[in-house]
Formats: sequence, structure tokens, C-alpha cells
Amino acid sequence: MGQTLHSRVTGADLVPAVCDLAAKRGLKLALFGGEEGVGEAAARELQRRHPTLQPPIVVTPPMNHVIGGKIDHTLVDELAHNRPNIVVVGLGMPKQEIWADYHRKTLSPAVIICAGAAIDFLAKRQRRAPRLVQKIGLEWMWRLSTDFRRLWRRYLVRDLAFVPYAIGEILLHRSTRESTHQDD
Repeated sequence: MGQTLHSRVTGADLVPAVCDLAAKRGLKLALFGGEEGVGEAAARELQRRHPTLQPPIVVTPPMNHVIGGKIDHTLVDELAHNRPNIVVVGLGMPKQEIWADYHRKTLSPAVIICAGAAIDFLAKRQRRAPRLVQKIGLEWMWRLSTDFRRLWRRYLVRDLAFVPYAIGEILLHRSTRESTHQDD
């Protein structure tokens, strides 16, 4: 879109950096999401990497839990009671973004980071793509090939709806840029 991106930042890259900062500043971290045992494994890995990090609060919602449902509110109230400074949410897209928006006031002033599979990566339940694949922007393809059964609908059906919007934005940006250059 005419802007230079110095680098892309994935949840899997952001979370360890944020955890390092949390350890240095004594901030409380919470992990919300993942399958049973995954959050605990991720928390152990974070503490191994960052020995001064306070033990992360781990909340594992039941599979297919309903945002705004009774169980969800109970879990979020318990989480809010612990007053984390940072909440890392790994529910998958778009559920984690919907969850974060729904609960942002309850969890305020915590920073909520929607981090996708970052909790799974930290727990070593999933492998990240090789660096070269990440660098050329095909990490999504790696993820699709390693977890096809779960991700195919998201990547190959639902995300296709985004393509016309992206094309429209590109064309709008191009026409705006061309008209600006003509005015010079």
C-alpha cells in the first residue's frame, strides 16, 4: 500500500518479546486458550526462558466454549480478579479477537494480545515454519500443510472473502497515488 514494512510481527514472535519485558518489569502475564495442559506447558517454557517472570496465570476454556456464556464469564471474572497486566489469547481467529473485544472493559487496564497459535508454539505442541518460509511470507501455507484438517476451511474458504477487499484497497491506493502524482 505504499508503506514500507520493516518486518512483520506475528503473535509467535511478539509473545516471547512481551514476556521478556514482563519479566524485566515484574508484570503479571495470563495465558487464555489452548487445549488442556497446553497453557501450563507454555507457562513452564516461558519461566524456563525468563526465570524472573512471575508464574503466568493459565486459563483453559473448554472446547467450543461460548463467548459471553456463563462459563466464559466465570473464567473472565476469575482472570480479572487476578489482575494480569497482559493477557495472551490463543483461541484462533476470529474467535480470539471477538473474545478480546467482548471482555476488554472487564480486563482493563490489561493489554490483550491475540496471538493465535503462540501458546501452542511455546508449549511445543506445534512447530513453526522454517525461517526461510516465514521470511518469504508463506508461514500460512506451512501451517495449512501441517494442520490441514483444522485450518483448510479458514484459509481456503473463509479467508477468500478478504480477497475482493484487498484488491479494492490496492486499486484505491493506486488511483489515489496516481492522482497525487498528476497534481505535482
